[in-house]
Amino acid sequence: MIQVLRFKGVASITVTDLHATRLEVARQLGAIALPVNFMKTADVDHAFDLAIDATESPDAIRNLPRPARDGGKILLFGVCPPGVTVPYVPNEIYCRELTIVGSFSLNGEIEEAPNSSPPGQSKRPRLSPIEFYFRTFRCFFDA
Repeated sequence: MIQVLRFKGVASITVTDLHATRLEVARQLGAIALPVNFMKTADVDHAFDLAIDATESPDAIRNLPRPARDGGKILLFGVCPPGVTVPYVPNEIYCRELTIVGSFSLNGEIEEAPNSSPPGQSKRPRLSPIEFYFRTFRCFFDA
């Protein structure tokens, strides 16, 4: 995700996570990496142009509008378990002019990838991971 955002020209990326190893990877990729409790305690209201969830956590998704700036975008990439609902306050979405975009990465791209290899080569996608994810998230950047 960090690499896709960099590819699209996002200069400053802040990542929160529960796991120290993932935070270290985020740091190595040039992101500001903070423990997840930072989002609960810090004054991050309306601080970010883009707010992305890749956690599958209903609590994280429920709170995603909070860090998004007015007029900002929210990307729901993490998938909650079937049947889980997450409430939003429609008035907040409307008045703050937030754009909410969902991106499902299993729309056939993975099945197509092995077939895109040249004959005689191992079955691997021609697309780089950045190109693959950019294709997946295109609706978010174009929204």
